[in-house]
Amino acid sequence: MRHSIPVAGGRLAREGWVLLIGLGTLVAAGMAIAPVLSASWTTYTDAAHGFTVKYPLLWQPVVNQDENGAREIQFPQRFGWAQERNGLLIYLSPAEGGTALTANQCVATVKSFSYEMEGSTIQSSRVRLVGGYPAGEVTTLVDMPDGPTVAPVTTLYSTAEGMVSFEAHDLTGDVERAQRLMTKFVEGYVPRVAGSGVALPELDLACPSGYDPYVGDTLSFATCYPAAWLAVEVPAGVLTDTQQTIFTPPGFTEQAGALAVGRATRESDWTVSDEDLLKRALDKLVESGGKVVEAPRMVTVAGRRGVESVSDHESRTEAGQMQRYRTVYVAEGEWIWALTAMQEGEDLGPLFAEGFEVLAEGFRLVGD
Repeated sequence: MRHSIPVAGGRLAREGWVLLIGLGTLVAAGMAIAPVLSASWTTYTDAAHGFTVKYPLLWQPVVNQDENGAREIQFPQRFGWAQERNGLLIYLSPAEGGTALTANQCVATVKSFSYEMEGSTIQSSRVRLVGGYPAGEVTTLVDMPDGPTVAPVTTLYSTAEGMVSFEAHDLTGDVERAQRLMTKFVEGYVPRVAGSGVALPELDLACPSGYDPYVGDTLSFATCYPAAWLAVEVPAGVLTDTQQTIFTPPGFTEQAGALAVGRATRESDWTVSDEDLLKRALDKLVESGGKVVEAPRMVTVAGRRGVESVSDHESRTEAGQMQRYRTVYVAEGEWIWALTAMQEGEDLGPLFAEGFEVLAEGFRLVGD
C-alpha cells in the first residue's frame, strides 16, 4: 500500500502550472551566457504586478497572460536565430488558500515538478532571499531528446497573493554559469511590496558532494540530506504520533524507505549510567515488538550522548512485510530527538546506509 506525502504547493499541479517552460524549444547551440553576464542590463517595468527587473540590453520582454490570471514574461534574445529561445523567464501565478510557502516548501515544490520532467536530474538546492522574501532555488540538468544537456535554475517564492517563479537556462549544461545568471537576474528584481528581508537561518554546515543543507522550519535542527530528495515537515498524527521531517526519494512509499528526524517529549531521565540507559533502550525495543538486529550501543551525536540500535519491525500498513530500522535517540532538555533510516527488507541499501551516516554526522540543533 502506498502512502504519498502531500507537498505544500501541490495545488500548482492542479492548475497546470509548469516550471521549466522554455526547455522544450532549446537547441544544441547555446546562448553565450558569459558575455551576457558582463554586458549592460536594462530595466523592465511590469505595470500589472508593479515590479521591476533587470535583463540583458540586447534581449527583449515577451509577455503572455492566460485566462486564469497567470502571467509569463520571457526574455529571449532580440536578434538572430535565438530570438524564440527562452534564456530568462518570470512566471506569476495566483495563490489558493492565502498562505505563503516557506523557503523549504518552495524547494520541495520546485523539486516535485522537476521529478515529472523526463531527463531531469536535480543537482543541488538552497534557500535564499528574493525581493526580501524567503525563496527556494533548485538547479537541474536536463538531457534533451536528441539534443544537448541543458542547465536550468529555478527560483520560487510565494506570498498570500501568489507565487513568483524565475528561470535561467544555460544551453551548454554549465551549472555554475546558470546559477550566476540566476543570481544576477534576481538581484535586479524589485517587487511592488518588498518582503521583510529577515535573514534565513545560516549554519556553517559543510555537506558532502551530492548532499544539501537543511534547516528546519518548525523543528530546530539542521543536517545534510541527498540533494535529489524531498524534505517535507510532517505534523504529529499524520505518519506517526510525533512531529518529524521526512527525507525521501521521489514518490515516498513506506516500502521504498526514507530518512527522518523526529522530536518527542522526553519522558525519562537521561542522566543515568550508560549501562542503565542501554538496558532501558533494549527493553523499549522489545516492548515495541521489534526484532533486535544490533543491540543498542552508546554513540555521540551533535556532542551529546545518544543510543543507536538496528531492528526489524513489521509494516504498519502491510501485514507480514518486515522493515529494517536504524535509529539514534538523542536527549536535549525536555525533548528526545530520533534520527532514523527505514527501508523494506533485511538490510539498508547503500544509499540509505550512506544517507544515514551523513544525516547523523551533519545533525545539529539550531542555537548550539
